[in-house]
Amino acid sequence: GQVMEAWFNAELQPLCQTPLFVSTDPDVVKRQTAGAFKEHDLFWQRGRVDAALYGAQVGSLSFFVLQYGAAVHIEPGPLEGFMLFQVPLAGSAEIRVNGRSVAASPRTGVVISPSLGLELDWHPGCRQLLVKIPRERIENTCRNLLDDDLAGPIEFEPEMPLGNHAGRSWQHQLASQVCNLQQFAPQLQPAQEEALIHHLLLRQPSNYAER
Repeated sequence: GQVMEAWFNAELQPLCQTPLFVSTDPDVVKRQTAGAFKEHDLFWQRGRVDAALYGAQVGSLSFFVLQYGAAVHIEPGPLEGFMLFQVPLAGSAEIRVNGRSVAASPRTGVVISPSLGLELDWHPGCRQLLVKIPRERIENTCRNLLDDDLAGPIEFEPEMPLGNHAGRSWQHQLASQVCNLQQFAPQLQPAQEEALIHHLLLRQPSNYAER
């Protein structure tokens, strides 16, 4: 039970209906992914370029499934405006947050804090789920939980094991958001989004976790 649950992969199917783009042209891929995330340096390595991006907005969250086909090295610098959760649905990647390296796989997701340095190496055949959460959503929720102002940016521990209780619960939270794509329940959406961010603040270690 250490790996991402099989049902979780199945739940992501609605997300993968219509691609935002499919391309074997490295320049197109760089331009399209910069539009979805942010400007970045992208270095193609071994393997064949076979890229596709799927995505959907649910409330203030953005869900993406991305593959490059080939191995790539990416240097985006700090994300600034959003936090990014990513986990390989297939294959693996090495993700360095503030110089700390995490081996991302279907067993281990990565929480990338907006203010921290970032470098990524996607291995050939890696396909990842990426979830963007606006920085201000997380900071406002944190302020409300603390009933106090923030002394500085929230910095999460980057590694998130998915096989333990907290990791399985996180998968359920994400899946319930994706379900909203099919039968949208606007009245549920803000509450589920808040629950997802609460989970992150209360279960994922960070510099605010003690408080």
